[in-house]
Amino acid sequence: ELTGKDREALTAFRSAFREHVLFKTQLDREYLDPEHKFKHLVLYAGNFPSLRFKAYSGLASNSAFVQYLLQILPEDCAIVYSKHHLDNTEDFFLEQHHRVINLSYLRKEDANITLRIMPFVDAVVNIYSNVFMPAMTLGVPVFSFGTSQNAKFCLSNIEKLPQWLEHGKIVSE
Repeated sequence: ELTGKDREALTAFRSAFREHVLFKTQLDREYLDPEHKFKHLVLYAGNFPSLRFKAYSGLASNSAFVQYLLQILPEDCAIVYSKHHLDNTEDFFLEQHHRVINLSYLRKEDANITLRIMPFVDAVVNIYSNVFMPAMTLGVPVFSFGTSQNAKFCLSNIEKLPQWLEHGKIVSE
């Protein structure tokens, strides 16, 4: 349980994070979805395509995971995809699907693009990345997928995400 001192430290950290990491840029929800096609935006910060990714997710690639997300999420939901900086694979599906907002091209200009767009998405999905930490700091709900130890820090499992989006952003048991 958090003490009063812990809460003060957490509040100070959140403030410093917003001030020094999330400085104002031209990125916002309007930038991500200028035509207002989507009711919901869900961030997936891609993982390095490794044996660990395959072990935790049971999938072969980030593309396979995004395709799974597109199947389970409502049609009015877009996936904001940020490619892992060490991922050199090319995947035209992620660049061409109308419900994928691919931020990979912006990473060259801004290494912290994933952090900067976090305040403008409805939720974050996570396999084994540490992206859950800044998301939690900003109060952005995180949903887990797979068998990573990080799942215990998430709001719920990804199977609850469609229900959460459609029913007032509440997770029920």
